[in-house]
Amino acid sequence: MDFMAYIIAPTDFSDVSKAAVKYAAHLAVDLGKTLKIIHVIPIPIIYGEVPMPLLENNSYYDEAAISMQQFARELMDFAPTGLAIETSLVQGNPVYELRQMGKQESTYCIVMATHGAGAMQTMLLGSVTLSLVKDAPCPTLVVPDFYTYKRPKSIGLACDFERVVASIPAKAVSHIIQDLEGQLTILHVNAHYAEYEPAFAEEALMVDTLFNHLKPSYHFLHSGYTENSIINYAQAHALDMLIIMPRPHGLLQGLFKHSHTANFIEHAQTPTLVVRCLSR
Repeated sequence: MDFMAYIIAPTDFSDVSKAAVKYAAHLAVDLGKTLKIIHVIPIPIIYGEVPMPLLENNSYYDEAAISMQQFARELMDFAPTGLAIETSLVQGNPVYELRQMGKQESTYCIVMATHGAGAMQTMLLGSVTLSLVKDAPCPTLVVPDFYTYKRPKSIGLACDFERVVASIPAKAVSHIIQDLEGQLTILHVNAHYAEYEPAFAEEALMVDTLFNHLKPSYHFLHSGYTENSIINYAQAHALDMLIIMPRPHGLLQGLFKHSHTANFIEHAQTPTLVVRCLSR
């Protein structure tokens, strides 16, 4: 398989998930990637000792196959010129299957809707979402419901300016921004004007060294409300994409507690790309 050739877009065939796949289709064309649409059929839960009849299990697969064919035809009628798509039906645990796909060298990123239906809704907004978004082995882009695509040009990177060389996946972030030909704004939220402290200045210099080839701008938000400040800045300045980097310490830690993550993803009106930090 070609290196980072695919954008993975899971769907449960709900309207919101289809809208996210359409966003992924435009992104795939702009980046010269192939769109791979995935539907994961959950393994049936067996109650008692009686297994599910084979015919009933097969009917789920057949229905999913019909839905996938119909959606693929619908997508090609809508699709931008030059879109290449593949489809796949997989039975298993949705999070596990997406993680396995994310580990493949052929995967560029996973694009997901904020909400879904049925099993996918549990995956996207429950504790399983936190596990996938925080630990996905590849960048994961969460798209707000029915967000209208435009090529991401104005991109905000939320940074806590702590142990930046050891933790920031600068190569991955730079690669994405350069692929999109985007303009980077580095955002920092702190209520205590930390940018005037010597230790912060040293970390800031390292950040600038990591990203100076991108000629970023910087914006410091003096607030104790990290998530809301980032969301509000993105809306007020019409950012096309936010990039956040989960790790178990630092300013952005609060984004990845269960309630905070769901709140951030659900309320952000900007597509949010989650890229894993280097240090865990």
